[in-house]
Amino acid sequence: YQIYLRVEATWKVMMKRIVVVSIGLILLLGIWFFANISNFSPKNGLVYPRPYQDTGVIRICLWEGTRNLLFHYPIEGAGLNGFPKLYEKYRTCDTELFQYPHNIFLNFWTEFGILGLASFIWLVISIIRICFGKIKIPLAVGIVAALVYIFAHGLVDVPYLKNDLSVQFWVLAALAINLVT
Repeated sequence: YQIYLRVEATWKVMMKRIVVVSIGLILLLGIWFFANISNFSPKNGLVYPRPYQDTGVIRICLWEGTRNLLFHYPIEGAGLNGFPKLYEKYRTCDTELFQYPHNIFLNFWTEFGILGLASFIWLVISIIRICFGKIKIPLAVGIVAALVYIFAHGLVDVPYLKNDLSVQFWVLAALAINLVT
């Protein structure tokens, strides 16, 4: 039985390390991609009607314009609902004016600034740490799965800053806090 407990403890440590390293690699890849996004965007400028319909290309154009905006407002961002007002000056290869940058990290950064983004990431990490402390409880697994979905979807859209989805996020946060009490 003690061998089983030792193997289980070793397995948990190894899985935690794999998750942390994987998240770190994904984060570094994302930062590299964002820094070099101009290498992936079309070079045809603002052409109407757009010569492409692929939403992946449209997202890259949108993220490139968002990067340009954030170069000018790196700390404070564009402010609440400031993105649609400022984006027109910074767009690069797509004529459509968007409401938000279609990426949860970029959206928080443009709306709330770098401190707002850092606060949101800290909050999510805190929720995940709470859930991993109670991982044998099915509700904790469900909360982590929902957060994984929110972030996976959030890489290409913003499943938070719409009223119903932000309420869903805060319900998940409240459920996680309830696990502690």
